[in-house]
Amino acid sequence: MRAQLIKWLEMTLALLMTLLVLDVIWQVVTRFLLNNPSSFTDELARYLLIWLGLLGAALVSGYKAHLAIDLLSDRLRNPRYKKYLAIFIEAVVVVTSLSVMVFGGCKLVYTIWSLGQT
Repeated sequence: MRAQLIKWLEMTLALLMTLLVLDVIWQVVTRFLLNNPSSFTDELARYLLIWLGLLGAALVSGYKAHLAIDLLSDRLRNPRYKKYLAIFIEAVVVVTSLSVMVFGGCKLVYTIWSLGQT
């Protein structure tokens, strides 16, 4: 199951990257060669780049290949302590991410609600 998910992420990321390159090429062609820029290419490139970042982060997390500072874990000799440290770090990342999403989302909803936008 995990291998299938990683394979799916790899294929999806390759497709998104291909779409991003084609979108930017189309944007350059229509803007500078045809003097009639497309209205959707800039926004599409922005969303494709966001999804590439999010799915790419999920992929390298699955490979355990994220950038890490392993100063403390290298000094631990006992593998059990290394495992506990890894679990603690994952928990801190999850709690931090969820708190940013929840508080940021609440702030965004409050701002939109107070401006009368729906």
